[in-house]
Amino acid sequence: MPKTRLFLTHGHLYHPAALPPLRNGDILVYGHTHLPEAQWQGDIICFNLGSVSIPKGGYPVSYGVLDEGVLQVLTLQSDEPVVQLALKD
Repeated sequence: MPKTRLFLTHGHLYHPAALPPLRNGDILVYGHTHLPEAQWQGDIICFNLGSVSIPKGGYPVSYGVLDEGVLQVLTLQSDEPVVQLALKD
């Protein structure tokens, strides 16, 4: 079974509209827009952590975690989920 790979980038070059070379099931982790996101785009996942310093779009200060097969963007103040997505088995 192939392993899930994380491609971590700032997001100004690689982002959901300009994907790096990824395999099915890989995760693109990017920032740049400061807007939280966790969603499938075709066969890959696009994951944006939001921002711990300059959140945009009315979202709270946030950070991201991958724990037990679930991607989450959590608020820094209360650890409440902003967005979350379970990885496929």
